[in-house]
Amino acid sequence: MEGVPGQSETLPRRYYEGRSGLCESLAKATSDQGSRGPFSNGKGKAWLARASDFDLLVGAFLLSGVPTKPRFHYVCQRCTACCKWAGDVRVEDEEITKIAAFLGIEENVFVQEYTRIRADRTGLSLIDHENSTACIMLEGDKCRIHEVKPEQCKGFPNVWNFPGWEKECEAIAVPIKGEA
Repeated sequence: MEGVPGQSETLPRRYYEGRSGLCESLAKATSDQGSRGPFSNGKGKAWLARASDFDLLVGAFLLSGVPTKPRFHYVCQRCTACCKWAGDVRVEDEEITKIAAFLGIEENVFVQEYTRIRADRTGLSLIDHENSTACIMLEGDKCRIHEVKPEQCKGFPNVWNFPGWEKECEAIAVPIKGEA
């Protein structure tokens, strides 16, 4: 590979051609992450000005894996939009036990009547209402098993979510004290 004169001859030309974007990303991270980021000592911009190629690569690597704390906690409004989205609602063995007991039925009856094999074939998922993507446990605008709902349901959207979820969900964003 052809190196860039005056730069490390071991790195390809395409690295240097894209370097300005990397510098911009690091600079943005410096300002966006405030006291939580890898440049929290207040010297991030000065560091960028004198950073070597290796420093930039290490910085980009560190930024790609730096977990950031959420700035908001979303409070569910029970709009049931998440109950109607297509996909798997995973249920684990201990959840099956709790849900079956809550419904007052045997575990094997619950599994036969209310679950299916997940799309990735790694376990069980709740079935949908017939001719719908709505969860079988959704009755009108209420969850039949709200008190013992699966962890997947409890975690949305704070623990997990997907791009564009805000367009459907009515959860209210509440700033986390000291974060927003």
